[in-house]
Amino acid sequence: MMVIDPIADMLVRIRNAQAVQKKTVTIPFSKFKGEVLRVMKEIGFVEDIVKRGRKTKRVAEVLLSYDAQGRGKINGATRVSKQSQRMYWKAEDMHPSRKGIAGTFIVSTSRGVMSSRVARQMSIGGEVICEVW
Repeated sequence: MMVIDPIADMLVRIRNAQAVQKKTVTIPFSKFKGEVLRVMKEIGFVEDIVKRGRKTKRVAEVLLSYDAQGRGKINGATRVSKQSQRMYWKAEDMHPSRKGIAGTFIVSTSRGVMSSRVARQMSIGGEVICEVW
């Protein structure tokens, strides 16, 4: 199966897995997806990431995070910068998520992939990959 936008596909797989309360979800692995997942793990949206397989068959098993009531910590995730319209923000334009304190933007900068809060603290702009809340 050919996927046009691998990041959007990854976000949809995670949302769908949490909707049916799966403990893990398997995602085809790439370095960029791994960096986005690493940021999601640092923020607390996913519990752990395990890479399996070799070369073209590599997958990431993502252990999803739930609260004490069994609700998924990810309420939603949307792709911001798309292939048809890239979104770049300066450091001073980095603002908190529209979804309140629990949400954040994930940004690709010259110093790597990071949350919008970290990018704002480091005064670095970049491409806004997605919003997770």
